[in-house]
Amino acid sequence: MKSLKTRSKLIALGLLIAVVAVWSASRTRAFTLVERPVASFGTAGLTFGQTFRFNAANIFADGTSNTILKVFSLQCNGLVVQVAEHTFTLGPGQCETFDFDPSQSQIPLFDQTGRAELVGVIVVTGANGPADTFTGEVFDNITGKTNFLLPAVQVARPGNN
Repeated sequence: MKSLKTRSKLIALGLLIAVVAVWSASRTRAFTLVERPVASFGTAGLTFGQTFRFNAANIFADGTSNTILKVFSLQCNGLVVQVAEHTFTLGPGQCETFDFDPSQSQIPLFDQTGRAELVGVIVVTGANGPADTFTGEVFDNITGKTNFLLPAVQVARPGNN
C-alpha cells in the first residue's frame, strides 16, 4: 500500500513537471531554424528609407549550392518574426543579391523610435564544392549610398565541413 502511494505521487509529480515544461515553452515564443549549416549576419538597425541587401557569391570554379536567405525582425517585446525569404541556386562563379526594404513589408517593423532591427540568416542545402561567401549591407534608398557593410560570412557546404 505504501509503495502504491509513493508511485502515485511520483506519477503526479512527473505530470506536473511535464505540464509546467509545455506551458513555459509555449510562453517563450521560440523559433526554430531549419537545415544546417546555418550562419547569420549581425543585427542591423535600419531607419525608414534604408534597405538591407544580401550578397552571395560562389567564388570557386566547382560545385553548386541551393541557398535560402531568411530575414527576421527582432522586436523589443521578445518576438522574432520571419519577414522575408529568398531561395536561389549558385553555380561556379555566380553571385546573387537580395534586397529587403522594411517599409515594403506587410508586417509593421518599425518601433516607436522609427527603427527596424533585422538579422539575416543563411541556410545552404543540396550543395557540393567548398563554400559560399555572403555579405550584408545597408544602403540609402534615395542616394544608393552604402551606410554600412556587415562583415563577410563564409558558409561551408554540407559534407565539406
